[in-house]
Amino acid sequence: MGQEFALSYNLTNISGEPQTVHEVNPLINPTIYSTNGTVVWAWNPPGMNFITTIPSKAGNWSGPLEIPTSALSSGQKYVLSVYPLIGAITTSAMAVGDYSIGESLMINTTIGIA
Repeated sequence: MGQEFALSYNLTNISGEPQTVHEVNPLINPTIYSTNGTVVWAWNPPGMNFITTIPSKAGNWSGPLEIPTSALSSGQKYVLSVYPLIGAITTSAMAVGDYSIGESLMINTTIGIA
């Protein structure tokens, strides 16, 4: 309680060919939810949208991102949800909130606070 834990990530293009995508920097925005689905904490940094081509076998990685536990209650369980902010290119250049590729890669894990 009152400490931080670290989150690191690595997203690699394993398709065998370059992929042109809509990406946001930073690439992730982790969110912590209570068991009833209420957002308890989210990073929400300012982001920059751009179109990029990710070469085959190349990846984006970062971390560790320190996540505070000060907003969490002792003895409770929470869900940490994270996915890359990456989407397909649309006809309108970059549709804000189009993270269709990233959402399919979402990882959720339960965390407990002692």
